[in-house]
Amino acid sequence: MTSPYLTFKPQTVSQTPGETKTVNIYLDPGSSQIVGVDIFLKFNPSFIKILDLNTLGVFSSQTGKIIDNGSGTVRYALSNNYGIRQTQAANIATVTYQALTEGSASLEFVANPNSTADTNIVVDHGRDAINETGNLSLAISRATIEVTPIPSPIIPSNPVNRYNNSAVLGTATTESKDQIFKIPDQVLNGTQDLLFKIPTLLLAIACIFCGILLIQQSSIPKSTK
Repeated sequence: MTSPYLTFKPQTVSQTPGETKTVNIYLDPGSSQIVGVDIFLKFNPSFIKILDLNTLGVFSSQTGKIIDNGSGTVRYALSNNYGIRQTQAANIATVTYQALTEGSASLEFVANPNSTADTNIVVDHGRDAINETGNLSLAISRATIEVTPIPSPIIPSNPVNRYNNSAVLGTATTESKDQIFKIPDQVLNGTQDLLFKIPTLLLAIACIFCGILLIQQSSIPKSTK
């Protein structure tokens, strides 16, 4: 003969602060015929906050629900109508809670043998048949952010000649400063010719100007006394 028990499914959960999750309360009747269940849970209110409990319809009635986040306790009761027995293992209710801060926490059944003031699996004649419970373990931590390193810049193995923008293959070549800043011979020759022609041009302009003055003077009539 196997004894009935209550547990959570899943029994271990990892989450981040502020995250809300829902777990199931699972009943295995064993070889018993279950009339109803009384659930008494305790938890540390510094780590989690219970938001709600809801029946999954396995039992006919939800007969009580008290959530006290101040003291860290929950009381919840489910029962069947008269003459109806639960004999199949099933998820019977859900617990929705929120993680508050980082750390390890738990949601535990308070179950003492021969006590009807805590968690009970009720069979005929109001007898408590509970023999075992499984608690919920919580690991609450912040998500890890992976940082991808920035790759180093790739430097080409062959440098580029800054003077002709062509890749230098094999051995590097350089140019002397005289070659880099040398003025072409054509430019120098043109500049020298221009310097020699300027005085001649100025002399020609001066002669033309003098000729104009002589012409103007000769055209002025002389006065007679």
